[in-house]
Amino acid sequence: MRSFNLICILLLLSAGIQVAAAAETYVYSAQWGAAGGAAGLGNGEFSAPARIAFDTAGNVFVDDMNNHRIQKFDGTGTFITLWGSEGVADPPSAPGTFLFPLGVAVDSMDYLYVADRGIHRVQVMDPLEMWAVFGPNGTTELLQPSDVAVNSNDDVYVIDWGHNRVRVFDLYGNPITEWGTAGGITGTANGEFSGPRGIAVDAVDNVYVADTDNNRIQKFTSSGTYVAQWGTAGTGNTQFNGPWGVGTDTAGNVYVADTGNNRIQKFDANGTYLATIATSGTANGQVSAPLDVSVNSTGAVFVADTGNNRVELFVQATLLAVPPETALPTDTNGDGLYDDVNGNGRRDFADVVLYFNQM
Repeated sequence: MRSFNLICILLLLSAGIQVAAAAETYVYSAQWGAAGGAAGLGNGEFSAPARIAFDTAGNVFVDDMNNHRIQKFDGTGTFITLWGSEGVADPPSAPGTFLFPLGVAVDSMDYLYVADRGIHRVQVMDPLEMWAVFGPNGTTELLQPSDVAVNSNDDVYVIDWGHNRVRVFDLYGNPITEWGTAGGITGTANGEFSGPRGIAVDAVDNVYVADTDNNRIQKFTSSGTYVAQWGTAGTGNTQFNGPWGVGTDTAGNVYVADTGNNRIQKFDANGTYLATIATSGTANGQVSAPLDVSVNSTGAVFVADTGNNRVELFVQATLLAVPPETALPTDTNGDGLYDDVNGNGRRDFADVVLYFNQM
């Protein structure tokens, strides 16, 4: 048996095979919201938090959907301020009021965009905290807009949920393009949607859409040309159950709020599965019906844990295997494994040779 083990080791060493690092994992780091997962109205409390975005300083904006407001925090979760109160759809209430908002984004100049779902419009707040209606609005233009994102040119992408399409506007609110199913009906072909909910734009302006009722993620160029898709209905890796949110990191990885499966899945830009973040439940590090996931510039993952009325923060904890080496453990137990046999202070190939000669 020793001779067989040695031959295997020699073959591995001669081929240059090394021990690979362990797969990446994520660990729970922090949360904010009312104690016990209860809905709340106080500063820093939520009722169905739905979307998350960051400004250029790393501050965090949370779409507090059922409280009809947007809350702002620093990167550690300290409350800073909030905007909004409950509005009405007919006639549309004044800018700065919301009705079940479902989307938030910040551009390079720190203009804040909100998808005001219940009033069928997008609103924008300038750095002086002045609110205005952005672009076309009303049910013929936007029917329950459910998310908003911006690209490197500060073009604004809006999920027009009720019309099963993506609409794109310049920073002044002028329409640029749109794509989706003709006539606003649902569809399953490439580039068609059925109840899309979430959208994200990566660092090189690829666009990712959570095609919710089709249980898939679709990838497009910035102008809407179809690139790829992944996902089917189910509970396995790369399967989804009504995904509502999608986010990206600076490396181009894609994170999906797999809402019905109570988890976050991570993929590379081509849709290759990388990790699952969080499991179902109410404890720290668990989630219930998460509607969104966003990743800041340091790689920290923020989850809108909607069913638990909180925001949770996860960070990557890469567990490294033993560093690659030609080192071989001491054969003190007679199993044919080796260590620093020649006593030179190194565990290297010479130890294998010496051990073999002593057998």
